[in-house]
Amino acid sequence: MLPVRAPQGVRSVVRAGVDVQPTVPQPQPTLDPYAAPESRLVQAGVDAVALPYARPGVRLAARILDNLLYALTSLPAIVAWGALGFPDPETAIGSPVFLGGVMLAVLLSLGLLGLTISMWVSTGQSPGKRALGIRIVREDGAQGDALILVGRRWALFTGLRIALACLGLNSILDLVDALMIFTGRHQTLHDRMAGTVVVDASWEPPELRMPLDF
Repeated sequence: MLPVRAPQGVRSVVRAGVDVQPTVPQPQPTLDPYAAPESRLVQAGVDAVALPYARPGVRLAARILDNLLYALTSLPAIVAWGALGFPDPETAIGSPVFLGGVMLAVLLSLGLLGLTISMWVSTGQSPGKRALGIRIVREDGAQGDALILVGRRWALFTGLRIALACLGLNSILDLVDALMIFTGRHQTLHDRMAGTVVVDASWEPPELRMPLDF
């Protein structure tokens, strides 16, 4: 047998007349700087989708809490209207007091929307979901990015609702969206449009829970 020189970077061991298969160095994995951020559970080798799916009742309670927060942002306008004695809207609109209350309510509502969007991108949670320990993840268990959570899950679905509202069909869309939560993985229509699920984050180990990061 003619000796064969191993190529550079490959080691071949011959011992007692027994050839051992050469070992080839394995390429090191490279990091993609443009990849979407993954959840801490996925980085730790734990599948987030293996967590229990959030129950429909808990998701409904979270939605109610979020809606209550938005309702509270309208208090300045209601207080200003009450200070004028609850006149007709046409009369109240000309009052600087009422206009100031309306402007403050709009600013508070926009601030709450900005906070909610920041929480969606940071932790996959709204204030209501954060309070009840549930969060949104992609179907593969990774943390969703802004395109998924804000673009597809919220903006795209909201645009569809507005378009159907012009035809008087938005209530049908809302009904279908709500009823789909009783399917296998409790995915609503806007979940399916974005490729997301909502999981019970209270089962996560404390060291893996997503901190708020604005």
